[in-house]
Amino acid sequence: MWDVTNIEEALVAEAEEKFNANVSTLNEIASKARELSASSLDLEVDIKISRDNGESTNRTVRLREELSRYQELGDERAKQLDQLWSSWETAQADVDELSGKLHEFFERKPSSETRGMSSNREWADSEDIDIERRSKQVVEDMVACEEKFQEKLKDEETNILEAMLKCSLG
Repeated sequence: MWDVTNIEEALVAEAEEKFNANVSTLNEIASKARELSASSLDLEVDIKISRDNGESTNRTVRLREELSRYQELGDERAKQLDQLWSSWETAQADVDELSGKLHEFFERKPSSETRGMSSNREWADSEDIDIERRSKQVVEDMVACEEKFQEKLKDEETNILEAMLKCSLG
């Protein structure tokens, strides 16, 4: 009669045996995969290349060399992407600075919601920064101011003429 300890030991031994067999199988598969990939990298492949003018040519390439070029290109693109992100961060800092200056120009405190491009756009949409309309308004205000000035000038001329008439008649 089997007791629990014997059954447990038998199950553990069987599990270890299956585990070791699976590890051995996986090691064999990994070894074969490394062997296949190493040998396939040394292969030469004929490819057809189409130029911008539509002309096609055949070319033989070595996979290892093309993979190396592709990896170099990927590294170069990663560097370019890092530079672009850095440029974007600089531009975003400039946008934030200009946003602050716009708020100063309109004599309003910047809200905490004006960080980032989309919120700056939302702020610009909510503010009255239509330059063309505002410049027309400034011109209209200047014309109205000049008309008032001209009226006051006419009043002053009239007063001066009246004073001169009174002096000469008087």
